[in-house]
Amino acid sequence: MKRLIPVLMVVIPLLVAAEPATQPSYRRYDNPGEAKLWSIQVPSDWKASDRFARRGILQFQSPDAPALTMTVSSVAGLVLPDKPEISMLDMAFPDAEPMTDPMPMRGDGWIGLFRTYQHKHAAGRNHVGLVAMRDDAIVLVTVTSDERMTGPQTQAVAAIISRLRLGAETPPATQPAP
Repeated sequence: MKRLIPVLMVVIPLLVAAEPATQPSYRRYDNPGEAKLWSIQVPSDWKASDRFARRGILQFQSPDAPALTMTVSSVAGLVLPDKPEISMLDMAFPDAEPMTDPMPMRGDGWIGLFRTYQHKHAAGRNHVGLVAMRDDAIVLVTVTSDERMTGPQTQAVAAIISRLRLGAETPPATQPAP
């Protein structure tokens, strides 16, 4: 994972800024609940679980790495600072040590912080976190992998993060699943 950190630090901002030439098919998911705080586009072959939907949480699992899980959760109606704070992200991983400095990011309707972590007690377990905020809402995107993420997995996660949108009006998926 330590060798992938520089790759993550370069690949994610590039993917947020530019679309790749060839794109897989994506499926759009909206946050569970009445308020449409966010939407995210996930590759159509990723398995989605709404097991925690009543709590406003969706989970996705990579088809080529069952140990790679992405969770998206949100909270609205908060009084937030002008920009995300490190503590907002670090508290999502209480049993992990930061591996990188927090990296400021901007996306479609949000500002955020991105950081990678190494689990303190489970060798090989890695985490990637993004806290994104807009107005009075926070969206937390966490990725947990029990194995070291490969280059294609890292690119897939970066592409998903680049497709996170915050705001009441979310456009349809650019390439809906068949």
